[in-house]
Amino acid sequence: MTLRRRVKIGLRVFLIITVLTYIIIMMFTLDKQTWIALKHLQIGYLLLCFALWGVYLYMDGLRVQILSSALGKKVNIRTALAVITSGIFLAAVTPFQTGGLPVQLYILKKEDISIGKGSVILLFRGILELFIFIFVVPLIFFHYKGLLTGKITQALMRYLFVIYGIGISLLIVLVLNPKIFKRVLYCFYFFLKRKRIVKTKRLLRLFRKLFIEVEDFRKSLRLYFRKQKFKLFLAFLVTVISYIALFFIAPVILLGLGAKPPILETFYLQLLLKFLLFFVPTPGGSGVAEAAFVSVFKPFSPEYLLGVCVVLWRLFTCYIGVAIGGFVIIRMLQRGEEEEIEKHRKMKISRRHFE
Repeated sequence: MTLRRRVKIGLRVFLIITVLTYIIIMMFTLDKQTWIALKHLQIGYLLLCFALWGVYLYMDGLRVQILSSALGKKVNIRTALAVITSGIFLAAVTPFQTGGLPVQLYILKKEDISIGKGSVILLFRGILELFIFIFVVPLIFFHYKGLLTGKITQALMRYLFVIYGIGISLLIVLVLNPKIFKRVLYCFYFFLKRKRIVKTKRLLRLFRKLFIEVEDFRKSLRLYFRKQKFKLFLAFLVTVISYIALFFIAPVILLGLGAKPPILETFYLQLLLKFLLFFVPTPGGSGVAEAAFVSVFKPFSPEYLLGVCVVLWRLFTCYIGVAIGGFVIIRMLQRGEEEEIEKHRKMKISRRHFE
């Protein structure tokens, strides 16, 4: 199945689930008070939300630039933002938000960054976010225990600890003992060879190339920790700023609608939601994101405002990025087709020349 077809199918699923979810939420939250609150909504708050989203996106792009420069590769801000927004779009149209990585690596490859180095850049983009999660969760336990009393929140925490624990364990094994990784792949290779499932020579070449990229990956990791600690710290600070901007969006929306939410508590809850959505099977976390927001923000907002809040929250934290990322992907596909056409044209000209 081609990328274009997968994107179309994923986008349809994303839209269907999102629309159905909003219909259900609005059925239970909309009433006369909702329309009164909307009449008093000040445009300034929406503009502030858009500005906060812009800060978040720019800082995320700056983080990619810093991590790239730490490996000796320069990436302009336009390319960095293309990496971010294309990832947002493809995460929204693929299960578990996994579709963005290959395209992001492709964009970095265009900038002469190998797959191994590109993987390290994108991995550390995620690790820096994970550091925030690791630092903040103990604060929630010690200072805001009330947030963790709800059954839904406790279930989210258990789910996140199990998933991230497995992920970190696999990463440690890959970094400290890559021989185990090689053994597993070779066992897989011999199994396929015995069953004659695929062409083994091509698969062996693929595995050898993968081993080279893994070694490049490990060398880049060592470079970060041994010689580029300052840039890692700088990238972490940029990550913190980007998250602050992102997590201010929900309380600003609530303030604009006349509610008075506790700022820090809304930050913590959004942090939990963000890390939960990385492992939700629906495209872009659609359905789960909206339902989870309504569930955890119910104590901080009147029920008649929750439907409007979740629409605006997803608009600024997801849909704008998806729209921009979709434009980036469309342009990329068009350029790929143009390059392919140009390649065939040159081949025809060369053939005529020899004839």
